Amino acid sequence: MDDPQSEATRLNTEAKTFFNEGKFREAAKLYKAANRADTLDSPIYLSNLALVQLKLQQFPMAEISATMALTRDARFCKARYRRALARQAQGRLKEALVDLANVLTAEPRDKAAAAAFAAILREHESPGRERGCLTGMAILNADYPSAYGSATAPRPLQTKPPLQNKTSGNGIVIPNASSRIPKDLRAGTCASCKTVKWMREIKTCRGCSTAVYCDAVCQRNHWPTHKSDCVRYDDDDVIAMHLCKSLLDHKYVRMHILFYAMRSIGALHHSTPPYVSVLLMFVKMVPLATGPSKRRRLSITNIVTAPLAIFDKDTRDSYIDQRRQMRITCEMPCAPGVAMLVTPHRAKDREDDKARTLIFMHRVVPELVVMATQSYVPMGFASHSFETGRSVTSDLDELYWNLEDELANDTDNYYGLQR
Repeated sequence: MDDPQSEATRLNTEAKTFFNEGKFREAAKLYKAANRADTLDSPIYLSNLALVQLKLQQFPMAEISATMALTRDARFCKARYRRALARQAQGRLKEALVDLANVLTAEPRDKAAAAAFAAILREHESPGRERGCLTGMAILNADYPSAYGSATAPRPLQTKPPLQNKTSGNGIVIPNASSRIPKDLRAGTCASCKTVKWMREIKTCRGCSTAVYCDAVCQRNHWPTHKSDCVRYDDDDVIAMHLCKSLLDHKYVRMHILFYAMRSIGALHHSTPPYVSVLLMFVKMVPLATGPSKRRRLSITNIVTAPLAIFDKDTRDSYIDQRRQMRITCEMPCAPGVAMLVTPHRAKDREDDKARTLIFMHRVVPELVVMATQSYVPMGFASHSFETGRSVTSDLDELYWNLEDELANDTDNYYGLQR
């Protein structure tokens, strides 16, 4: 009896011949037959079917086929690229940009994806066109299935310290690497007058712990706008967003997130990233498995890279304000930075969840890029939870799991990310 998988391969080869001859309907039938004969749940046949459906201008069907392929392999770039083209043809440019940003995260030098991204971005921002925006949850849905984050990362949490000592070849252990960033060196943007001030000079809303103001006058002026958002948080959302204020306070946590952002936006592959992007992190509270008492900790559940152009105006303005302040404080004509947007993993059904977000900016120094891209010069930071030096790499899965390991084993709440 013939091997079913061999039959799938044969049908795929015949379909490719029909495709090259321009016989797209015949090719589509054979790709469907190859997918039915496939015993390995390969995404290739569905992805090829999506390509044929694009040629036949069956754009909704092409999107469905590409999505089915991605459910089998969320990092199959060809399927995600073809889904982006199908979405573009249907006029859903923002979702297409999310897909292409995902492709460029995995393959920063993909010329076809970069060209498609640039073309769709020009169309999206063309004069007279309603730009609109996508909320955080809409971006997560557009990215489905997400290629990175807890849903796809296969490695379980590490519960025992690695067998290594502080002076082994794990990279450069920086003394006092887990020290907090002094509050004097952090800045925030007033939600009312948009003035950028140092955090020591700014006030935080006690209701939601997210909005910040210059003084009581600004808070009162902004209250008619803010009150509807301030009272709509779930308890878990309030806690998660409050803890996110401390997310970048420690070098170990901050550098893992920063390296993730640098890698995902292409800063490690291009001297100037091809487009302004935002690292969108979805967070939630999860039980702490070990420790002297029952507590919950902050967990980063999904990470998505998305272009700044598809976000709401307030987010774009916040990015511009913080980047301007970064240039002033760094005393440089141009201070490259990465923007990180944090939002709860789950949100109520509402048209706009932009009030549930926090945005952080961090400067990327050239020396940091050199250290990250030169494999023969590993970089490491002192781990509090593991009491050892742990290396930082440019591998997205390693960065994600190192961070989750650190927070899961932080039994004494050293990082202040528990409640």
